[in-house]
Amino acid sequence: RQESTATIDLLEEFIDSGFNKDLAVKIINSVLVLKSYEDSFSTLDICTIDMYTGKAEFTKIGASSTFLLRKNEVQILKSNSLPMGILKDVDIETFVKKLKEDDIIVMITDGLLELDDNSIEKERWIKDRLEEIDTKNPNEIANSILNEAKKLRKMLSRMI
Repeated sequence: RQESTATIDLLEEFIDSGFNKDLAVKIINSVLVLKSYEDSFSTLDICTIDMYTGKAEFTKIGASSTFLLRKNEVQILKSNSLPMGILKDVDIETFVKKLKEDDIIVMITDGLLELDDNSIEKERWIKDRLEEIDTKNPNEIANSILNEAKKLRKMLSRMI
């Protein structure tokens, strides 16, 4: 948590100072790599939206999947990159999507995906849940996912 907080604080400072996002990320990665005497890494998951054009840019570095709910269809934006601080050269994955009216972006923590370590399609239960949801209320969507995660956790703990 401390690494993540420091990473976000540094990123905000660099961007506020006029650095572009990619350069800021590379500098922060270098700092984390230099602290290699400790396990020092951080995931980064950024979504920036141009409110005039509707263009959303998703920047993912070692981050969990992001879900784009469009009507009853769910698109999964999945990153395969490692977190920052592990390799000298950071792999920045960027996805660009043109948003439509009523689209909903759901960004999650990796803890949700790690509930079922044995599953090949870790995102499947979240995708299925989002396809069933009949609300546009962000709080209700979050609570629905959280309740489903609690059910999955109970079920998996009984199997162990």
